[in-house]
Amino acid sequence: MPDMPDMPPMPEMPQEPMIFGPGDFMSLPEGVVAIVIGFWVMIAVIVVGWPIARALARRMDRQVLNPQMPADFEARLQRIENIVESTAIEVERISEGQRFATKLLSEREGVSKQR
Repeated sequence: MPDMPDMPPMPEMPQEPMIFGPGDFMSLPEGVVAIVIGFWVMIAVIVVGWPIARALARRMDRQVLNPQMPADFEARLQRIENIVESTAIEVERISEGQRFATKLLSEREGVSKQR
């Protein structure tokens, strides 16, 4: 193949592959060692953390589905219901008195206009 003048020459590739022995990991570049360690730490965190995260999520779901009610909650609701009923009765009495007073005033105006 003829050399093209505008292309830079190709660098020489090593003929022998780089083979590392069992104790030669320190001769690896620093970035490669950090990436490998990071990968295995990530795998360990996923393997250990995933079941823990699922267990915590299930526990939170159970707490949401079964909220804890105070022991005297029913008694409080009953007292509130009784107060609301008695207030409704009193409001009805007040409105009945207002209607009666309005009727008396309208009758009195009708009598005074007739005179």
